[in-house]
Amino acid sequence: MDGTVVTEKEVHYLPNWNKQLAELVRTMWLGRDGRCYFPHPSLTSPKWWEEVAVRDWVAGKMLSRFWLDESKGNRIAATASLIDQGDHWEIGRFNSYDCNPREIMSGLVRDLYQVAQRAGSPVACETTQCHTSSQFIVSKLGMRFAGYGILDVVDGVFWDILYFDNHPAPDFVSDREGLINNLFGRPTLAGDFQRKRLAAIPSIISTERTSGFPPKKFHIYEKYLPHMESIIRMNVPAHV
Repeated sequence: MDGTVVTEKEVHYLPNWNKQLAELVRTMWLGRDGRCYFPHPSLTSPKWWEEVAVRDWVAGKMLSRFWLDESKGNRIAATASLIDQGDHWEIGRFNSYDCNPREIMSGLVRDLYQVAQRAGSPVACETTQCHTSSQFIVSKLGMRFAGYGILDVVDGVFWDILYFDNHPAPDFVSDREGLINNLFGRPTLAGDFQRKRLAAIPSIISTERTSGFPPKKFHIYEKYLPHMESIIRMNVPAHV
């Protein structure tokens, strides 16, 4: 597919750029029931892009890449960002229309990751359990699997996190009771809330790419299935 990559310094020259981005996010997280399940709903508003995103771009707190689909009049068809979290950069906000080849998003993410790597900055990525695409992309970058966490529960829908970082250690494997991640080498232990959720995962864990929205299964890229199973074993008594 023919297209062009632009940055946060150029995207605002496009017509209705903020509406295009809000619609991209909304569409990509749309469930079969017509509801948007994106766990950060503010990004589905053009106002957020025009006000919050622009403020962070100007301040250097966020760097973004956008892929324009030339076959559709340079429509914004994919985006990813690098967000300043103070002590590290977080790479995320991956949104790409389903019709796009996977390598388009991979290219945007690779570009942003290399920016942070050249600066020698710590980088993290929080992927969710709703699909394996983001996990696959950061795996191909060489990022390290750093464990499990929970982002939120919204209207009964769990949003689990699979952490990745560029810490120079092997992929995380839980080797003691309660250990669920070691993002940037810092061990984190599960509380009752995390343990209860982990007890529910064995019956829904899957290496399938996705089950749509809201997520019905816990989707994990097959490379990391043994790692996730180690976390469950160390936190769910029946699986020890």
